[in-house]
Amino acid sequence: DANGGTLVSGKAKQTVEHGKTATAPVYEKVGYTLSWDKVFDNITEETTVTAVWTIKTYNVVFDANGGTLVRGKANQTVEHGKAATAPVYEKEGYTLSWEKTFNNITEDTIVTAVWTIKTYDVVFDGSGGVYVSGEVTQTIEYGKSAIAPVFRTPGLTLTWDRSFENIKSNTNVKANWVAKVEFIANGGSSVESS
Repeated sequence: DANGGTLVSGKAKQTVEHGKTATAPVYEKVGYTLSWDKVFDNITEETTVTAVWTIKTYNVVFDANGGTLVRGKANQTVEHGKAATAPVYEKEGYTLSWEKTFNNITEDTIVTAVWTIKTYDVVFDGSGGVYVSGEVTQTIEYGKSAIAPVFRTPGLTLTWDRSFENIKSNTNVKANWVAKVEFIANGGSSVESS
């Protein structure tokens, strides 16, 4: 009895002399291994031998590729045709994807993490200054620095309201314009440097 399997070779029904052995036909069922529900090496009566199908299992290994496991299992045993469950990995400044799918496992599989560096927008606001050169909007990789564009306003000095080094989020940077003030001693001497 194939019990859902497909005959590949041999005979499903056989006539066997008393005390002799039947010859198992070859059956297959995708994703399963075959065994039999009883022995058939000493036939002494009419006998039905039924195929027993055991689903195959495979090892699935998730390779962190430099990431850190947060939760889930990196090594899993998955039944034929089933999906593995991706563990959660982190790597600061990167987003995670996987090099291959793992929703229909049919063999031992290694799935490697692919890390893509995050990028952020840095926008410079000249606050009324005259734009001269450089990029006002920049896309910066995680942890890298933006390069300030050049703005000018006659008689004023430019400072920025925040740092744009080591970028880890979208950032708006606004110009602060400071007037230059010069004190002239007109013959006097300075007592304090400020």
